[in-house]
Amino acid sequence: MKKFNITLSKNFLQKHPKEGTPTFFRQSFESGKKKHTIRGNFEYWADIIDQVQKGEAVLQIKEWIDKPYKSKQELIAVLDMDSGIGYQEIHLTNFHTLQSSIDDKYHYIHQDDASIYYNDGLLYEDFRDWFFSLKSQETHFSGIIIHFTSLRY
Repeated sequence: MKKFNITLSKNFLQKHPKEGTPTFFRQSFESGKKKHTIRGNFEYWADIIDQVQKGEAVLQIKEWIDKPYKSKQELIAVLDMDSGIGYQEIHLTNFHTLQSSIDDKYHYIHQDDASIYYNDGLLYEDFRDWFFSLKSQETHFSGIIIHFTSLRY
């Protein structure tokens, strides 16, 4: 059986206003609050999730022990074809308001609309800054929502 890894960051990454402070992604995942993760490289991840859905692979959810890519990882969970795992294509835009297009359905993301950022385990400001750091000039992000449950938007 093939094994693929998704590693959750223990702390906010460089360039994020909360750089170095805990994300609590692991606790959010274990409590069921973090229902998905959002990653770049749609084609790569879609192929992996397709393999998991077919029963050809499993997805291991891990957490970096310390610094991402420079420390060991600890296994949190293993998701298989029966977990409800799935994916959707996402495009985020940040001009004056944060907007998303999920499978070609458009949404404005407001602080009182907790669905996308809440289910990713973040507060609104942290979600926005995760993808669009205040130090960055980027206004677009394209990628994939990898669902850990049967939730879909």
